[in-house]
Amino acid sequence: MPQVPLLQVPRPPSSSGNSWKTPRYVVTGVELWLGDRFTLDAAASEANALADRFISHEEDALTHVPWPGEPGVAWLNPPYSKQGGGQLAWAERAHLASVRGWTVALLIPAAPTTRCGVFCGLNADEILYTAGRIGFIDPTTGRPIRNNP
Repeated sequence: MPQVPLLQVPRPPSSSGNSWKTPRYVVTGVELWLGDRFTLDAAASEANALADRFISHEEDALTHVPWPGEPGVAWLNPPYSKQGGGQLAWAERAHLASVRGWTVALLIPAAPTTRCGVFCGLNADEILYTAGRIGFIDPTTGRPIRNNP
């Protein structure tokens, strides 16, 4: 079965909406850890996609079955709102994709005692935690947020 690394991080501010970008250094670090590059960004827009192929909000990665193209390595930083059923729905979708042959790196808040955290603990091949807070990239200014709560 493909690896399903899980990177749990602090949640960005609720006022941030769903379009904040993950800093490239985070994605590059996960790619180096996996030993492979991402072929799909499973929750992105043209403005913030971190792979050549991406699934947009309109295409909806939660219901887009199967994900486009041959199974490969997918980056998934889902929206931080409760859109589409929240983090648990995204974790379940990442798991389904892994069963179908994808290697999925899922970036979610570090919350191991939530339903989502328990699901991931039971289904992820690996769980990674960041050593500090990630400064997600503001879609308006293009700059990382400071003091991410």
